[in-house]
Amino acid sequence: MTQTPDRTIDARARPRAVGWWLVSCCVVLLTLIMVGGATRLTESGLSIVDSEFTRYQESPQYTDVNRGMSLSEFKVIFWFEFMHRLLARLLGLWFALPLLWFWLRGAIPSRLRWPLLGILALGGAQGYLGWFMVQSGLVDVPRVSPYRLAAHLSLALIVYALMLRVALGLLLTRTKIETKELARRWPGRILLILVAVTIVFGAFVAGLRAGYMYNTFPLMGGHWVPPGLLALEPAWRNIFENPMTVQFVHRILGLTTLTFSLWAWWRMRAITQDRAQILSRHALALMAMIQVTLGICTLLWVVPVWLGTVHQGGAVLLLSAVVAAGYFWKTQAIESRSLTAPGIWLAQLTLGGTRVVDSSTRCSVQPNRVHFARSTSVGADEAAPKNCWCHSRLWHCERLRNGRSERRAGEAKRIPPQAEESRCLRLRAR
Repeated sequence: MTQTPDRTIDARARPRAVGWWLVSCCVVLLTLIMVGGATRLTESGLSIVDSEFTRYQESPQYTDVNRGMSLSEFKVIFWFEFMHRLLARLLGLWFALPLLWFWLRGAIPSRLRWPLLGILALGGAQGYLGWFMVQSGLVDVPRVSPYRLAAHLSLALIVYALMLRVALGLLLTRTKIETKELARRWPGRILLILVAVTIVFGAFVAGLRAGYMYNTFPLMGGHWVPPGLLALEPAWRNIFENPMTVQFVHRILGLTTLTFSLWAWWRMRAITQDRAQILSRHALALMAMIQVTLGICTLLWVVPVWLGTVHQGGAVLLLSAVVAAGYFWKTQAIESRSLTAPGIWLAQLTLGGTRVVDSSTRCSVQPNRVHFARSTSVGADEAAPKNCWCHSRLWHCERLRNGRSERRAGEAKRIPPQAEESRCLRLRAR
């Protein structure tokens, strides 16, 4: 039997280890984004012209904004920017070095190698974009470009969302939902777009210091729609360059996201859901309410640094809730899936203290895994069934014969037949 290249299963793959590594990268990136928010609010981003204070005194930010700043005051903004850059470099190493280690050991599933290399490339682009953003403030106007700031934050969130989505697929034993009705009813794409656009406009609010205008809610200077929203020409510039308009749009987007999140939460309440779907629906609605509350408090308290930083972190957590909910509502738990192999036995063995459970519809040939196939007499040296993910020599399933599994240790639990199709199931350690 010829081996199909795209169906090849690497026996050394360790998806759970790779998944937890990606989760740790997400945590570090969340911290980095919050530190970046504090760096922006303290206007520390342009402080490292050089490590010497005398060099900073020659910069446009010192001459136009911070003239007369003492050395102790300079140290505060210097350390904010220094920690932001240091953490960014550490994140790059924390992603690249384990990626190389997993790659050399064959622990990365083959289908994820190019996606992970793509994430690494985006991380490198993010570093360049950060430098490009800082360069925009080392000229006559001592502030970074709001456009470059928004692009810098957006790329960071793209990297975060991609890592989180890949990690969810590796850590959770779920399969694509068979009926598309449930997936169609969950407005995941609309929620993702709303949250993403709201965060981008939050970056423009920070870049234009628009949060210091109209520190009242819900009215803006006593008006529902303040005058001067279209003061710039051409009109499209107001959306991105008029601080008043940017704050107004950010308010509308935030409230729209909250309303749509609560509507989605209410709409899905009567549909049969598993535990993960219920929790993700509640978490999304709760996080949307918390984030809007943080935004209102930040505005009313005139943007304190700590609260603005928490608000930016809350935006990342809201994005996480949307990504996770989108994943859960388009998949279902593997345990609830109807197993189609007649006479299949699910072996629950303990090998070396590791409990082994069903994980997906693929076979593994790792020595510390349990493998099994259909209940007919099939030996390890025989050909694999055509509908099995494993082929030729890579197919090494546990042999089942006449209702009894030939195994070395452990007990087996009978699963009743559901159809005539036979499948191989992979067992993975938890």
